[in-house]
Amino acid sequence: IGTPVTESYVGFAVSVAGVTAQDADGKTLPATVTVTDAAGNAYAVTNGTFTPDKAGVYTVSCTAEDGSKIGYASYKVTVVYDTEAPELKVDFADKTVDSGEKVMLPEASVTDNAYSDVTVTVKVAFGTKVVTVSGGAFIASEAGVYTITWTAEDGAGNTSSVSAQVTVMPAGASNIWLYVGIAAGVLVAAAIAVAIAVPLARRKKRKKEQQNGQPPYDENNQPPYDANNQPPYDAGDQPPYGQNGQN
Repeated sequence: IGTPVTESYVGFAVSVAGVTAQDADGKTLPATVTVTDAAGNAYAVTNGTFTPDKAGVYTVSCTAEDGSKIGYASYKVTVVYDTEAPELKVDFADKTVDSGEKVMLPEASVTDNAYSDVTVTVKVAFGTKVVTVSGGAFIASEAGVYTITWTAEDGAGNTSSVSAQVTVMPAGASNIWLYVGIAAGVLVAAAIAVAIAVPLARRKKRKKEQQNGQPPYDENNQPPYDANNQPPYDAGDQPPYGQNGQN
């Protein structure tokens, strides 16, 4: 017996191992191959294959006869249902586009553990409405969110999906946000300028008052007071004055 296939899936054609038989004199003998399930039901072997229709363990038996003796060999094939979903990959990230823009959709790549011919479909939805996909693209004609779903399905009915979203801005919205951003920047700059200019103007005012012989004032334009809420005085019981002050 050649190298046998010992595992497979329901519905897949299983190749039986090649068999050669010889008698004691080296003469080649015809060999017969039969396949049975666990209940003893026979399965036809056609062109060296059989097709299991349910999960279980199948026995492949090989016999040869030279007239006086019978040669026999066998092996087991374990068959299971394919329950593994295809592996689906799409090179597409969520994005934001302008109204009326054409959105190109890439082809998906898919691999499967059992099937080589996996079907891939793509659907674009806008709310409950299905959007037409033509030539691998769709037109984002309305403002809102479009959901794109790629789905792969193998021969056993196993599926996998990948989704992405395209957000469509209203016409002219990008310019509006640009203007808003500029205006916000101007307001911030103005606020910073005021925050710098006001304290500076107060300091200049206090300095000028001191030079003109007026009592110094605090940042609220009030003369300073001591703990008894009285203006401070110098040794001559006079309020302090600037460098040019007279009492």
